[in-house]
Amino acid sequence: MSVYQASSWCLLGTVLSCASPAELSAAAGIPATVVTLKGESVEGRFIGASDTELTIDTPGRRLTLSLRDVSYVSFAGRPPSAEAVSYTKPESRSAQLRMEGSVSETAGRLDEALGKYKEAAKLDPADPKTIAVLQRVRRRMSALDGAKRAAPYKKLAVELKGRSRYPEAAACYDEAMRLDPLDENFKISLAPIRDNWLPSTCPVPVQP
Repeated sequence: MSVYQASSWCLLGTVLSCASPAELSAAAGIPATVVTLKGESVEGRFIGASDTELTIDTPGRRLTLSLRDVSYVSFAGRPPSAEAVSYTKPESRSAQLRMEGSVSETAGRLDEALGKYKEAAKLDPADPKTIAVLQRVRRRMSALDGAKRAAPYKKLAVELKGRSRYPEAAACYDEAMRLDPLDENFKISLAPIRDNWLPSTCPVPVQP
């Protein structure tokens, strides 16, 4: 697999950390896959990026995503420029572990990736690259866990709204957003309840 900027993934502190503005301009129109902190994938053609967001064309619509919600982006296994770029052999055991962890993370095996990154951190605890990937995978795992725990509260909030039990629905909405603050669709769909009703108490949802 060919790579972009000496890595198969452009890891986002921001997307600008691994590409110059000229390179990003050259990337416009290239197939890309964006992965969010929740682990969701968005595929389309890369349009561009700023310090705070990136834009990608998907079938039927153009999406602009906040970089705060993005974990990484792949440029179709090849760099925007015409020059071929290839892997270099890891310089250390900790670098090898980071690479192995990245493969696991890309495949969605986050526990496995975390284990590799922790091993790398034991060998070189001050390495900024290792610290960065540890923070990233922990954010992804936290976001996924929050979404899972929020799901029954979201379901209950919708059910209570349908039964006109608005104060309880508002309380369940608050709990769901506390656990999963990145779910913009849920936030937008039920925000009017929270805006118009003071929350009372959310019943304990039935766990799936």
